[in-house]
Amino acid sequence: MRAGVTQGGLNSSVLFTLYFNDMLPSSHHVLLAFYAEDMAFIAPSHNLTLLVNYLESYLNELQRWLKEWRIAFILSKSTTIIFA
Repeated sequence: MRAGVTQGGLNSSVLFTLYFNDMLPSSHHVLLAFYAEDMAFIAPSHNLTLLVNYLESYLNELQRWLKEWRIAFILSKSTTIIFA
């Protein structure tokens, strides 16, 4: 492995935290929540259009950061949930 942290390893949670310590910070409208090797992007809004714009903008910036650090998300393990 050239970059990243193996999933499920004994020290993976600690290494993940160290590795992502300089990750793109939360924006004004998008908050980040981490638990072990998982993360959630939280964007509260009463307006669905604004919500989508906030998330798209943040995820575009995050995509640049991930590319720079050669990290790939496993999309099959990702999901979107909208609470109304």
